[in-house]
Parts: sequence; C-alpha cells; structure tokens
Amino acid sequence: MGHPGATCMCDAWRGVTNRCHRFAQLPLPQIGPTNFLTPVDLSGDFHALRDALNKRIQDNCFNTKSTFDFVIDETFSSSLLNHLLQTLSTLNRGVTRKNAFDSLITCLCKLQRVDDAFHVIEYMARADVGGCRPSATTFYPILNILTRQKVIDHARHVVNFMSTLGVNLDLTGHNYFLVAHCYAEDVAATAGVLKKMGLMLLSAFWDIRCRFDD
Repeated sequence: MGHPGATCMCDAWRGVTNRCHRFAQLPLPQIGPTNFLTPVDLSGDFHALRDALNKRIQDNCFNTKSTFDFVIDETFSSSLLNHLLQTLSTLNRGVTRKNAFDSLITCLCKLQRVDDAFHVIEYMARADVGGCRPSATTFYPILNILTRQKVIDHARHVVNFMSTLGVNLDLTGHNYFLVAHCYAEDVAATAGVLKKMGLMLLSAFWDIRCRFDD
C-alpha cells in the first residue's frame, strides 16, 4: 500500500494537469500585431492603431520589433512616419508611450532604416512627447547597427547627440564599441573603452558602498 502523502501529491498533480489541459484548449486572445496592422496599412486608421497599442500594455503584452512590421510596405513614406509619430504621441503616458517609440526604433533599425530611426529619436527629443524623452536604451538599436557596420564615426556622432540631451552612454552602449574595436583588432581603442567601463563600474561600486556606510 502506498504512502498516504504520496497519494495526496499524485491527486494534486493530476488536478493541476487537468486544469492546465483545459486552459490550453481555450482560444488565445487576438492581442498580437496582426489584428491592427491591416487596417492601418490599407486605410490609415491610426485611431485603431492607438487603441490597439494602448490595449496591448493594459493586457500586459509589450510591443516587439514585429509590432510595426507594416513599415516595410513599399508605400511607406516619411509623411506616413510623421503621422505614425503623432499617433504614438497620443498613447497613454508612461510605459505605453515609451515602449511604442522604442519598439518602432528597433523595427526601423532591423530594416536598415537608420535615418528614419534617428528621426524618431529627434522627434521624441524635440517634441518632448508627454515626458517620454529618449533614454540610453532608446539608442541601443542605432548604436548596435552602426558599430556592426563599422561606421564608428557615425556612431560617435550619435553619442555626441546623446550628450546634448543629457543622456550618458552606459555599459551596454560602451560594449557595442568594445566589440567593434575588438573585431577591428584596434588595441588602443579597445583599451580606451575598457578603461571607461572600468571607471563606470568603480564609480557604481563606490556609490553602493557609500549607501551601506550611511
């Protein structure tokens, strides 16, 4: 005869398994990008796009680089991009709006549309869309693609632009340059980046230590 505790555990496990099976059979909610891309692409229904993007965050679904896949359409233009930016500016403040802008930038960089991606960042900085200003993470996709393409001078111009906005290059940003210099076998440049990263880590360490000392 088996142990009573083991029997209870088996019964409990079967109950969990049955509930999971029933849950797996439920229809998935249509909260992906495909439920609003077609209306936007065909009719320019930006109100539908705004409502869908707001709902995604409310449903705990963040946007991805695939959310704005309709930008690859041959009819996509700078004018359409500007209309899209105006629509994103009307999204719910906070995470919803910031995530949408950052996702659009990521998508544009994926499509090698770096100039359009930079235009989005300039719009964010110029319009200060509801306090949704560019952060260090906003620049990751552009720095990533420029350093991969070994256009280091262009990447440095982006860093200079970040400085004008009061946005500092963080460890991830420095790492993009580090990898590029390593592949180029530029020892001096690599050492320079490592020194900057080391100083940043040391500064962070002392900040943490000071908090504990207080």
